[in-house]
Amino acid sequence: MMTTKQTILSLLISACSLPAIGQVSSDVIYRFDDEPLACIISDVTDEEIKYKDLENREGPDYVIKKDKALLVFKENGDFLLPGEGNPDWVTAVDHSAHKIITKDHHIYQAQFLEVQGTIINFQDNQTQTERKIDTDEVLLVIYRSGRHELFAPPDEVAEGLNQTSQKMDDYTPPPVKTTAEKAPSGEVIELDEDQKLHFEKMAEVKANDFGKYLRIISTKEEDEEDKLYAIEAACKLFISDSSKIEVSSLNNEKRQYTVPKYLDRLRMIPYDKVELIWMQAQLVSKLRPGEDGKYYGVIAAQQLFRGYLDNKIAYQDVTEKNIEVVLARYEVFDEGVKKQKWDVFLSDIGVQQTREK
Repeated sequence: MMTTKQTILSLLISACSLPAIGQVSSDVIYRFDDEPLACIISDVTDEEIKYKDLENREGPDYVIKKDKALLVFKENGDFLLPGEGNPDWVTAVDHSAHKIITKDHHIYQAQFLEVQGTIINFQDNQTQTERKIDTDEVLLVIYRSGRHELFAPPDEVAEGLNQTSQKMDDYTPPPVKTTAEKAPSGEVIELDEDQKLHFEKMAEVKANDFGKYLRIISTKEEDEEDKLYAIEAACKLFISDSSKIEVSSLNNEKRQYTVPKYLDRLRMIPYDKVELIWMQAQLVSKLRPGEDGKYYGVIAAQQLFRGYLDNKIAYQDVTEKNIEVVLARYEVFDEGVKKQKWDVFLSDIGVQQTREK
């Protein structure tokens, strides 16, 4: 019998067994005139960086001279600039917000962030407004998880971080230069029928995995740590934390919440016991190309909800939902390696109908 964590892990593995954005976490050493080195850093001295092979974490230490390293990133988001005379690690991660570091040495803090082609959409933490910035203006993004993405060559990033490392906690950004009218290139890669079928099946798998996470999050008997783990895993299914989930009740009242807010509310729902059954999700609109270079489709699903008080059903309904799914192509400098990746994500979830059970 699998534990809850094993169940969640198996869902994550099934979701990532096809082309996906998820990567094996690692430290990265960016070297002068050489490929970035993904590894596990074991020690840093005045003159050397010791590291282990990513595929053999218990194996021997390897050594690179500090003057051969341009920029070093730890898995947790801390970075080191050995070539700039800065001997100490800089703590860059803010677990409450993503950080966008620009070429003009400003730092944006973002609650929600999504990379779409050459545009980064984000919610500005200071103004609580949605904004856009062109990736040509950006050095790198440091996500609140610790993961980083470079949008400029490593030497340019290192020089920029040397200017901003002392103000990682500052937040005084200027107006974003990119106008809202600027859009991604819109290039559409044609998929053949086998590829479409592959990704359509993947979309259904992810939608059903989302239902399994909902059951874990809403079950009162589940361990709180497991619930938080399920929330994190569920969020990774969506193209953005700012995707909206619509909820309704039998009185036809509809509200929208961002994905993290919806899941946290579900975790805290005020019933003694909750039954949430996510019925088989099926693609009802085949993947079709959009003008922005992505593919879009729609999945239909039903959700049965029962809330109990004093061992009696206090409320129940069946909600018919439509889930927008997005097949997106990314070309990023991710964890030291420039790759082109496709993945299917869930997007906005809307309510079609709520009825009595």
